[in-house]
Amino acid sequence: VYMRNLLDTARRGELLPSINSAETGLDFAVFISNTPAGGELDKLVKEKGDPRVLFWSPDPLSPAEESLLIDFGAYREMVKEAQGKETEKAKLILDWVQGRLSAQMGTIYRIVPDSYGRGRVTAADHSAMTFLCQGELTSILTPLVGQVLDSTYTCKDMVFEAPAPFNDVNSVNVINGIVKAGEFPRNVKPSKEVSASQNYGFALGIMRRPNDHKLDLRDCRYTREMMEWIEEKVGTGGAGISMTASTIYKNFMGTGGPNHIHYGLSKRMVQLYLLCLVREGRIRITLSGRNMPVEAVDYTNIASLDFKVATLDAFDQIQRLKPPEGWEILAPFAAVLLKDDAVKTIREDAEIKATVLRLLDYLNSAKEPFRTLKRGLADLFPDMGLPLPGSGPLPIGDRLAAWEKFLDSPVDTADPIPFLRSGLEKAFGFPIYHDETVRPEDVDDLVTRRNEVEQVERFYAHGEQVRASMRYLAVTIPDAAELADLKKPLDACRSRLSNLPAWLGSETKLISEFLTPMADAINAYKVRYLQAFDTVSAHAEQTRQEIEAEEQSYVFRALSKLAAVKALGADPCPALRGAIRQALASPDLFPANLTRATVERNLPYWPHPDGCPLTLVNGQEWIDRAGAVRYEVTEQVGEALYAKARLLDSPALRERLEQGRREPLLSVLLETQGCGQMAHQLAGMLNDPEKCTALIDLLNRYLKKITTRKVRLSDFQPGKQTLEAQDVNAVVEDFRRFLLAQFGVKGEDELIVVEIE
Repeated sequence: VYMRNLLDTARRGELLPSINSAETGLDFAVFISNTPAGGELDKLVKEKGDPRVLFWSPDPLSPAEESLLIDFGAYREMVKEAQGKETEKAKLILDWVQGRLSAQMGTIYRIVPDSYGRGRVTAADHSAMTFLCQGELTSILTPLVGQVLDSTYTCKDMVFEAPAPFNDVNSVNVINGIVKAGEFPRNVKPSKEVSASQNYGFALGIMRRPNDHKLDLRDCRYTREMMEWIEEKVGTGGAGISMTASTIYKNFMGTGGPNHIHYGLSKRMVQLYLLCLVREGRIRITLSGRNMPVEAVDYTNIASLDFKVATLDAFDQIQRLKPPEGWEILAPFAAVLLKDDAVKTIREDAEIKATVLRLLDYLNSAKEPFRTLKRGLADLFPDMGLPLPGSGPLPIGDRLAAWEKFLDSPVDTADPIPFLRSGLEKAFGFPIYHDETVRPEDVDDLVTRRNEVEQVERFYAHGEQVRASMRYLAVTIPDAAELADLKKPLDACRSRLSNLPAWLGSETKLISEFLTPMADAINAYKVRYLQAFDTVSAHAEQTRQEIEAEEQSYVFRALSKLAAVKALGADPCPALRGAIRQALASPDLFPANLTRATVERNLPYWPHPDGCPLTLVNGQEWIDRAGAVRYEVTEQVGEALYAKARLLDSPALRERLEQGRREPLLSVLLETQGCGQMAHQLAGMLNDPEKCTALIDLLNRYLKKITTRKVRLSDFQPGKQTLEAQDVNAVVEDFRRFLLAQFGVKGEDELIVVEIE
């Protein structure tokens, strides 16, 4: 929108700015005159000659408006003269002007909008346009611009029903949606690209109702006319001849397009339609600039690109792809590869290119799964104890190598058909490249080869079951009567391994003759194994509990009590506790970290689950080893008590115990015969709460050497011979010191007894 003195511009013949839609993206211009231009507007419209240019001139002022405007100018001059002065006259002038303006300001303001409202808006095809001069400039001009563009651009036929406008953002979303994909899967997840495609695809003409999942250009005039014009300008020279993207923009944006059609497409719309033609294999677009994802966009890579604004604006050259040659030779083989007999009847260029694109997509998508299959088979057959057959009645190795060679054949996407024919000839020996011959037996052979690959794929789909079966067949089942129901079916399945060629070619035979019988045998094995696991793990857990309970046993409690008797040596309990902990961690106890759920989960695949040392023949061995660990702990505890009893029964200690024979508890011990009886008596008395403490005290007392010292009472000489009442305590204290002195120094293993005579 420009403000100009259009009267002066017209009289002087000045040039006004032009609309360059291809470079600026602008589609209209409005020139508003700041003075009435009268009949000069028609001259300007004719000279400009662009139907998208509007001219707006105000109407001349009425006498009343002119008079009021002169008054307003006078008011401004009066204010200018009086402003800032403190005189009475200045104040009087300002008050008078304020009073006049308060009554006339609304009328003065209306001079401009009323003059423009009475004025004239004109364009090349609209001599006098009706408008309402109210509100902001945008609201006044928008209907006028819309009227002009609707009468100029063919793209007015696009009616977008989506609530959001079709702007550049949504255009890019459609490009990254249906244009890039070509077709959405039926279960496609909603996204901004999918939603934009389904909201705007029908209005853009790139989808046909009711299918909102597929790119379909049959009803799109813009892609059709754009391609016709490209073919007209470039000819049939193929990719070697091209035109610049800017040429496309100039002809399909704004006005002056092919056949004098004013298309009026936006730049993003032109790019969108060009990419639709790329998707159909009609053209290729080269890119210019740095850090571009590819050098050129064509039907082979469009699906892998993420189109950003920088990529779209980097469009450089538009190249028409060469019409397909040699399709009639390739078609029967393409029909086999795509599993679509309708491919044989395709003759239109667009359909051929779309089918070739399907074929390239198939080859690209099949490469990695095929490599995975081949690596998997190379691992599976050694697990089966067999080499991968390379030749002979089932040369699957050779067949897979030929198929891999075909999938890895180089293809020039600019002219893929000759490369595809050459790849088939080099990989399979079909003379369709050099001799250009289609032999029915070659087509049948390709069918056979594809079926073989599919059969091997189905075989490999059962790879884990086959691996598991081979692991079970490697297990040796003893010739025990109770295991006969396991050994017989496994031996039968092992004898069928010679039928491998038949299984590779028939999934039904693989399942019925091998996998199903093996599954039954594995289930039977699983039942037996879990029974053994439950028995062994339960016994191991019970043994652990018994070992842990040893610290609370009859004998261990007796030992812990004897720790208080220093004469019997060091306390054996800490060492015994260490032995108990060591026993609990013994490798001879079945692992406690194995759960039934883990073992059961692994048994369908492994006869000996990872980390589980149990077999069907060593269950009793684990039980026996657990019993040995338990027995060893019990023996260690019993031997510790026996050692204490043996010490007590020694002549030296028995002699000391004899000092206390008059004590009933010691008398019982002294009457025992042998260490075993002594240990039994000790355990019994030490576990008796009424006897335990007394026995410990007696042992601590009499296991020491008793020395008797005789003291004469007459040897005591008190400090006073004649006493009063207050002297009694002093005499008692003297006597206490006298007695303590008689004990003197004693040895560590000596008990001194003072006898008073």
